Amino acid sequence: MNIVLGVQWLKTLGPILTDYATLCMQFFHQGCLVELQGENDTTLGILTQHQLRRLSQKHDDVSYFHITMFPKDPPTPLPADTPAAIHTLLTKFAALFQYPQTLPPARSTDLHIHLVPDSPPVNVRPYRYPHYQKQKN
Repeated sequence: MNIVLGVQWLKTLGPILTDYATLCMQFFHQGCLVELQGENDTTLGILTQHQLRRLSQKHDDVSYFHITMFPKDPPTPLPADTPAAIHTLLTKFAALFQYPQTLPPARSTDLHIHLVPDSPPVNVRPYRYPHYQKQKN
């Protein structure tokens, strides 16, 4: 039997001890220790798009999470027929091809869009009005 535990229900339990290696969850309910043991079945599959859509239509107050851990793959070697000039550039600028590890640095100037205070929103379709209505400021 498969079940999906909703966050709304889980937060009513208080502290929960979860061991993902053994697929075990323990919590206290009405003073008794309750243990849920997951199946270590490798035949469990991923929901299809149709199944997920049907599940979300029936239960609109449920949160869904998909957590995937990808192993860090070693860098793939360049093919043997890579030109020497390309190999030199890739080696020289290797730092540019790394995945970012932090947020970008703060800039001295951010993008600002200056708006006129208390102005109404524009209600004109773009490029659909006569030329005489277009004004340059």
